[in-house]
Amino acid sequence: MPVLSEYRRFLRVCIVAIGYVAGTASSAELAAQNRGKPAEPRLPNPSSLLKTGRTSVSVGTEGAGPAMIGYPKASVLDASGNIYVLDDANHTVRAFDLRGNLLSTVGRNGRGPGDLSQPYSIAHDGDSLLYLADQLNGLSVYSARNGQLRYLRTMLTTSRPGDVCVARGRLFVAMALNDKVVHEVSPRGEVLQSFAPTFGLDSNKVVREWGRTAPGIALHCEKESDGITIRYIDGDLRLYALNGTMRWRAKLPSFQGGRVMGDLRDGSINATFPKHILSSLVAVGSYVVVQAFDVEYGPRQRPLGGPRLQREVNAVLTWVLSKSNGAVLAFGKWGPALADVRGNVALAFEEDPFPRVWAMPLEAIVR
Repeated sequence: MPVLSEYRRFLRVCIVAIGYVAGTASSAELAAQNRGKPAEPRLPNPSSLLKTGRTSVSVGTEGAGPAMIGYPKASVLDASGNIYVLDDANHTVRAFDLRGNLLSTVGRNGRGPGDLSQPYSIAHDGDSLLYLADQLNGLSVYSARNGQLRYLRTMLTTSRPGDVCVARGRLFVAMALNDKVVHEVSPRGEVLQSFAPTFGLDSNKVVREWGRTAPGIALHCEKESDGITIRYIDGDLRLYALNGTMRWRAKLPSFQGGRVMGDLRDGSINATFPKHILSSLVAVGSYVVVQAFDVEYGPRQRPLGGPRLQREVNAVLTWVLSKSNGAVLAFGKWGPALADVRGNVALAFEEDPFPRVWAMPLEAIVR
């Protein structure tokens, strides 16, 4: 019996030793595999860099009436603090002051001069002009001094313009032309320069064609400097100088955009809706702020093809990047969903319980 007990004790020691050696070897192998790989950064929440003040005014009212906003597709501020809201549901642009008073309205559904059919974005030059990009009607120009809107002219009627912005009085438009996605346009509609390549430049023609169209690009022109930030639909972010020179390029971590697979040559197209849908791209102080809606698709929402996608917004995701080098400084669930910022006045967009635009103070904590 003593011999048997000693033998059993010897076996237990051997088993423990073998397990320890195997575990150590596995840990060493895992460490070797991960050696040289960058560790996942622990990013602070955007609230540590951005601070919103108390809401000052809600723009637009629920229900019928001249100030009713059906679905605010885009909104911008002018230098005087007037608010311009592009209403995708009612095919209008409305101007409000910072107290929420309606100043003027332009637009109607149609395909004539000044009409709106598939409005996409608006931009104010800070002085007296408002630009409206419509996928079918082209780029319309309005007089917009002191919030008084008046239609002037339409250009780029065959170019399907998308996002639009103004930097130092120069107009930049996202549209498909010569394998570039950003184009500086003269007041008469002439293309002065083109830059920023299409994303997905590979053998997949569907990705190439879809990537160069305006809905895949978001622009933001710096109002106080000479930078243009471009966000591609796959989460690629770039900052360009006004002469078309790229300053930096970054990738949004955890961003899940849409995917398109197939080939135009045989018509085999397969598309997936994005989990993260771009909400805004703005500059706040020394930061570039990118926001997207984290969405869930469901049958109870409005059908596709209407003014709203078939989706339910679960959260607002926010990325804060350094304007100087594109480094991602913070990422997390943080709201509100910003629409435009001028000075310390921010426009914020809210979907629930009713789509509306809020004006509020916003501060950027410079570190």
